[in-house]
Amino acid sequence: MRLLADWLDDPRRAHPSNLETSYHGFEILMGLALSSLERRRVDLPIPGTPEAILERLRDALPEDERPAARASS
Repeated sequence: MRLLADWLDDPRRAHPSNLETSYHGFEILMGLALSSLERRRVDLPIPGTPEAILERLRDALPEDERPAARASS
């Protein structure tokens, strides 16, 4: 609550969960996934769309290891 109040008092102070900060964290996670898939170092920012990386990761996982398969068991 305090962080929100600080941001409301001074809009120049970014809230830690603002979109820009959150997206940077998401991009790091997508970089880790892409690095794992391609077995190489990935530089940020990542070109393309994060959805493509998620789809590739989904395709690379064995059928029985996919989250949807676990939820139905």
